[in-house]
Amino acid sequence: MTAPSSPVAARWKRFLLVTFPVALIVVAVVLEVLAAALSGVTPRRHTVDDLVAAVATDPADPPVVLLGDSVVHNITRIWKVGEPGTVADISSHGDAGLVAELLLLRRFIAAGHHPRRVLLIASPDVYAIEILPAGFSLYVDSTFTHADEKALLRQLYPQFVSNGWRPAALQVDHKIAAPLFSLLRNTPAALPVGDQVPNPRAAPESLPANEFDPAMAAERTGSSLSLLAAPRQIMHDLCALSLSDGFTLDVAMPPTAPEILAVWRKTGALARFTAEMTGILSHDCHAGPLLQLGASHSYANFDRSSRHIRGSADEQAFASEIATLIAERAAPER
Repeated sequence: MTAPSSPVAARWKRFLLVTFPVALIVVAVVLEVLAAALSGVTPRRHTVDDLVAAVATDPADPPVVLLGDSVVHNITRIWKVGEPGTVADISSHGDAGLVAELLLLRRFIAAGHHPRRVLLIASPDVYAIEILPAGFSLYVDSTFTHADEKALLRQLYPQFVSNGWRPAALQVDHKIAAPLFSLLRNTPAALPVGDQVPNPRAAPESLPANEFDPAMAAERTGSSLSLLAAPRQIMHDLCALSLSDGFTLDVAMPPTAPEILAVWRKTGALARFTAEMTGILSHDCHAGPLLQLGASHSYANFDRSSRHIRGSADEQAFASEIATLIAERAAPER
């Protein structure tokens, strides 16, 4: 004969078999309804979201578009690199990768803009380093969601692209927290414009010697600078876009820390990159020659990553170089 269960055991059994599952279902349904209500909110979580919103609404139709990583963005958000109406700065950062720059340019053109020149400034190793999964998810996969964009992302990064439906309960940060944050941060979308006029001959400051993070420096100096498959395809896509939309693509290398540059030259990595990039720009591409910035100024001060220029004098010199390139390309064609 089976002993009768105690009242406590009966309550626990009811909780585990009825109350708890029903509560989970109710919470899941509430989260799905909330996520659906917030699905139309324009994401404004970070810099790339802001650029996506801005390229769709910017009324100007400048002759030059500037693409680049944080080496460029850190400069152009402070220093003026073009007269009003001459340049659209859609540079972002390395965590978003070159693919974000390509997709931003495609959206800019789809919004009805007609650039004559597209200037891409990025360090050589940007083309040779894999984009990180976390950065891809936050800045690319959850940002560029049009069908054609998803198709391209699956082609370039099949290992990273999210596939299929997932319940809102497993994506609270993306489907609920991020839209709510975007509503609170609903500032006007506008392309960044630096307002400080650079002086290319600014007096240099007395700064401490460069102290690079050993791991970051080792990653850069150890790179072969051989283009990875995805960046190579992105460059071919930019070339195809230059032919279909009638702009000239200009690719430039920014100033590089002397310590890093010396290793690249010694190992032949820089020559390898130059040859590969020149080969891409020379075939089925409406492009100018590969450019190397930094010849007109001795850049000596860089941050711990060894990537970003530091010090007002060096920043202004770099901004002036960018401004010169833009002014030359914005001039009316004869």
